[in-house]
Amino acid sequence: MEHVDYIVPLCNMGGSDCSNRIKTLNHAMERFIDAQKDVKVTVVFVEQILNEVHPAIIPQLKTDLGISIRQITVKHPIFNKGWLYNIRARNAVSDNLILTESDIFVPNDMYFNNLLLWVKKHNTPWAFGWNKICYVNAQNTDLFFKGNKLNYRDYDRVSSPNPGSTEGGTVYFKKDFYFNSLGGASEFFLELGGIDNEIIRRAQKVSQQYLKFPQTIAHLWHPTSNVKNGKHRSDNRTLYHYTRLRPAVVTKFIKSLKVGTKEGPLSDKFCINDIVTSDPTPPPQHKYNSAFLYGKNRKKVVKVSNVSIKKPESHKSLQQPRKIEIRSLTIRKRTASGSTVIRRK
Repeated sequence: MEHVDYIVPLCNMGGSDCSNRIKTLNHAMERFIDAQKDVKVTVVFVEQILNEVHPAIIPQLKTDLGISIRQITVKHPIFNKGWLYNIRARNAVSDNLILTESDIFVPNDMYFNNLLLWVKKHNTPWAFGWNKICYVNAQNTDLFFKGNKLNYRDYDRVSSPNPGSTEGGTVYFKKDFYFNSLGGASEFFLELGGIDNEIIRRAQKVSQQYLKFPQTIAHLWHPTSNVKNGKHRSDNRTLYHYTRLRPAVVTKFIKSLKVGTKEGPLSDKFCINDIVTSDPTPPPQHKYNSAFLYGKNRKKVVKVSNVSIKKPESHKSLQQPRKIEIRSLTIRKRTASGSTVIRRK
């Protein structure tokens, strides 16, 4: 019988976000994971506690089902999803890793078995575990919690895997490929934004594949997380743009380090400057490190170009303050025929 590690990262920030995710996970374990046939599933919850004031999530989850459950808890003040993935993947009990989210539900009791058979048939070291994701609205999610069958008719939207956009949900990796070919997930992304896209870009570069398992999955509604639009989103965008330009350089740098240590994420010791300086032929800086600020009426675009980021003396991660030097400032006015420079400094 085949065996999979179903890895779920958890960000413990307390409040309604946590209570909703606990409810979602308990329903997923009882009505999705526990119902799986012809495959052995080990569910792994990797919880990162941001503040010790909040009670742990894992003790509030159902553990009396016929599911093999493993629990890992770490503490760090800034959420790092890639770090949580790597911690568990390094100690996986199977060769099949499925990186997922706490809000995913699949109404198919043969899902894992069919996915593994499909992966073998296509001889791929990684693939999306879906080809369509339905974002179920709050009303239908609440009805689902009350025992109703999942209703796909009244959803907010439907998406398919799209480079640079929707690339999360569930993603399958062979453990050997995950570490020996990719070096693991990037631990330089803080909070949320870009981490799933980043590892997919590198996997796509190495394997020259972008396969989608034919299965519809559901994304259950939950309150918007406070870490989704946090203060590190701009840095994450810079990291992702650089990875898109230099995936091989980023992969080589990550492979040179040891990821997934419980002592702390790599972002505590390194930042993007370290990756860039390891690049023998770095791309023009403005291609991965420029900012666009829009006016209230969006008629004027302020473009800050040639931005120079200096590494802080403490050699810490992106959470450290940066000295920013603006070498040029151009203000353009949008017109029907294009844009016209109205001021340059």
